[in-house]
Amino acid sequence: MKIKRILILEQLLKQGPESIESLSEKLKGRGIKCSNRTIYRDLIILEECYEDIRMELKVIDGEFNRKKWIICDKKAIASEDSEIYFKTFLQDQFKPNWLKSITGNSIDTLVKLNYTIPNGEYKTLITHIPDESIICTDWNEFTINAHSLKHIKDVLWAITNRKQILIEYYYQGKRIKSKCNPFRLVYHRGTIHIACWILDDNTGKSEFCVRELDTLEKISMSNNRYNIKDKKKTANKELTSRFGIHDSDDKKIYSIKLEMGEGPYIFLSRRFWHTSQKFHRSAEGKYFMELKCRINIELIGWLFSWVEHIKIHSPDILKNNMRQRAEFIALLYTKNNGPINPSNSNNAMVIGK
Repeated sequence: MKIKRILILEQLLKQGPESIESLSEKLKGRGIKCSNRTIYRDLIILEECYEDIRMELKVIDGEFNRKKWIICDKKAIASEDSEIYFKTFLQDQFKPNWLKSITGNSIDTLVKLNYTIPNGEYKTLITHIPDESIICTDWNEFTINAHSLKHIKDVLWAITNRKQILIEYYYQGKRIKSKCNPFRLVYHRGTIHIACWILDDNTGKSEFCVRELDTLEKISMSNNRYNIKDKKKTANKELTSRFGIHDSDDKKIYSIKLEMGEGPYIFLSRRFWHTSQKFHRSAEGKYFMELKCRINIELIGWLFSWVEHIKIHSPDILKNNMRQRAEFIALLYTKNNGPINPSNSNNAMVIGK
């Protein structure tokens, strides 16, 4: 059993980076149950076996029990190769769920292709796909540069190792420095966000927030560790209570009912907007969408994007918010007022941040 277990570990580690946790789960999937300590001992044996050949067992990320190992050529994890691996990982994580269901994990796919396709034929296979078979407008897509790529790496490293970071960012007209316990990266509407707890040094309390990655001007790493075991459920509930990812001053969950014509109904009902969404046609032939969430600026903006094609049935507070915002915008043009920053609209609109 020990030899079989080590051979399976070797196979898994040749395919891509694995943690003790992921190795344990994959061994269980193959009917092998063992402790994390046993896996550690097996890794030491594997490391010794690869000492005198061109392959090696190498730690490529993480600290303590969050390390990730891989078996590779001793020259394979050079800086250029690790950049390619990391970018492939990002592409896999940030692509839409419908695309993931078709393509699966892109890294695993590449590994399997390399094993099954003879040398030199992989490039030939790719070149058989006609140019511009698929195009993307890239409209509203986040553009990754060296600065943002470093931020993504730093945040992912901090999340993996549960390390606190110090962030400097622009928010509602102010530049702020805060201690931050990162929870996860969230890709939403073409933009990468960081979901995290912001710590208040004065009160000692923390607030769950979502901030755009491109508003972060600086990230400093810390040696302070944190634990989210008891907070994960609360964080997930916090995210699913919002329409999109934006916060709101009003934390109440509202039952929202929207009416629309058949055309918008067909479009909307075939897409994901919120975990609570429900669509139905009434006995009178009217089309409705219902959901339960907070009323935030993202919901207001989304409703405005449908202009007269969607009508709010309930609640009244949402109707009033839409009317107030419409009147405010009308004054912007009739009186030739200037635009305002989001931080200045809260008091006037009372619909969130």
